[in-house]
Amino acid sequence: MVNRSKQAMTMGVVMSSVLIALTGCGSTSTVATPKPAESAKPAETAKAAESTKPVVTKLTGDFEIQYFVGGYGDAWWKQAITEFQQLNPDLKIKESAGAKINEQMKPRWLQGNPPDFVYIDGAGSNTRQMVTDDQLMDITDWLKDAKNVDGKKITDLLIAQPEEYKAGKAHAVPLVFGSWGTFYDKAMFKSKGWDAPTDFESFKALGDKIKADGAMSVYIHTGVYPYYINGGLLDPTIVAMNNYDTSIVKKINSLEQGVWKSEPVMKALGKW
Repeated sequence: MVNRSKQAMTMGVVMSSVLIALTGCGSTSTVATPKPAESAKPAETAKAAESTKPVVTKLTGDFEIQYFVGGYGDAWWKQAITEFQQLNPDLKIKESAGAKINEQMKPRWLQGNPPDFVYIDGAGSNTRQMVTDDQLMDITDWLKDAKNVDGKKITDLLIAQPEEYKAGKAHAVPLVFGSWGTFYDKAMFKSKGWDAPTDFESFKALGDKIKADGAMSVYIHTGVYPYYINGGLLDPTIVAMNNYDTSIVKKINSLEQGVWKSEPVMKALGKW
């Protein structure tokens, strides 16, 4: 979500949760107050008092969401936005989306006029840099008690907790989960008599065999989106060099002083 002066909340509060967050984010949206019953019988009043169901409010005004469309597609966004629109028919939702949306929206971010809600993904987006530039809203307090539409706490539903780019502070919520890996041609490996590596040493040993064969490069990755190799190879190597303790990732993301010269990082770069 965005504070119109300069800040935004990010990534992954599912659209059903936006209902909770809108009123505190500097949006132009407003919450309509439900009207009391014009006349209620004593029995009906008592029944209403016993009800513990929360009152569903309706949002009005303007609401803009920016999301990157990449390998995951956008059908899931369309579905979520459609359902949210049905719950709030008077809310004017604007979708700013596409494969190059980060580049297209960059001038607005630099001018301090970002959208209300942003899904950070794809080329040209970087959560750490956005936090450093003070473009994202601090949602730490809100997130502590934020609940999904079914009443469950959002933090209890996450596979991984939000990364802290500033110690003790949350600026983004994880939304999608993916995995990284290396593809190889199983049939070719069989024909060459090569075994798939199981650790870094066997990975390097296989590399020597591939080089000796001379038919192809040992390891390639796309040059169009070079950051994929970070998740696919560099990050796992750093964790491996840290005795498989993932706390090193948190130290890197929070830019802990000296982390880039720490033993795990230097070992990983040395392996590379």
